[in-house]
Amino acid sequence: MIRVRISRKINHLFGGRPDQMLCTRCYIEQIDWAVTLFDTIFFWHKQHCRRMYLWEYQQEKERCDKSYWR
Repeated sequence: MIRVRISRKINHLFGGRPDQMLCTRCYIEQIDWAVTLFDTIFFWHKQHCRRMYLWEYQQEKERCDKSYWR
């Protein structure tokens, strides 16, 4: 989870949302060169940016569901 926090801090420093990872932001905003860069760096994790976007989406959905039922 420390890597997630670091990525979120870096994203926030570059003007992104503080609760969003940098690779997720690049995927959402379709910054192709950055998506390619992250996918190359994390070559063992196929489609890294897309998968992180889906993971963060699922986390947000679960958070909303939990707060709805409280």
